[in-house]
Amino acid sequence: MQQTGDPSSKEDMESYGQAVQKRLGKNIKVIYKFSTGDPLANILDICEELKPDMVVMGTEGVNGELDQLMDSLTSQVIQLAELPILAIPKGTFYEPIEHVVFATNFEGDSLEILDKLQEFTNLLGARISCIHIKNGHKGWDMLQLELFNDLYQRKVTTKGLEFYLQAYPDMVEGLNDFMKMKGGDILTMIQREKEVIRPELEKSLIKEMALHTQKPLLTFQKEAIGQLIS
Repeated sequence: MQQTGDPSSKEDMESYGQAVQKRLGKNIKVIYKFSTGDPLANILDICEELKPDMVVMGTEGVNGELDQLMDSLTSQVIQLAELPILAIPKGTFYEPIEHVVFATNFEGDSLEILDKLQEFTNLLGARISCIHIKNGHKGWDMLQLELFNDLYQRKVTTKGLEFYLQAYPDMVEGLNDFMKMKGGDILTMIQREKEVIRPELEKSLIKEMALHTQKPLLTFQKEAIGQLIS
């Protein structure tokens, strides 16, 4: 067990670790660190040092200055970390993950990414719904969705895989509403370094979802999606 910082903080973390193990009924090794300085830089440094499979962070909802700082930090880690990030909104209670919603634009390497995501959801015994939120339906959008659906259904035999195209003036609100309507347990988004179309829009949407998500948000860098299934 690694530790730095003042004694009271160490005692608090030890008590917290013991409480978690008691609640889970498992003896889990806990490594904890305390650091000062820039939180973002420290988190990224620790990720590089410890090389975890995933980083879990909380979101508070933008209610005050402290909440804004916390949520901004989470969104920055999502943007910059090269590993999966799970952002959990305040007040979320654990439920088995049975329905994973994948927010996608059905462009470029979506088939390859969906293959990897499907391997992950198979481990959970979960089904996948793919959703693309648009500001308005266009004929090309519907054709694109039909082509993607046809191509993927020919490629895999997974039952229960569904594709949706939904018109909504606000994408964040649209994704949250879709999660409620379809009973999604977790929302998944891919953070690409080089998106095929409108990279600034994709990054902005992921940032906004980190700030305003009502369900757990699991984000991957495209290259990191295999970490959870390796």
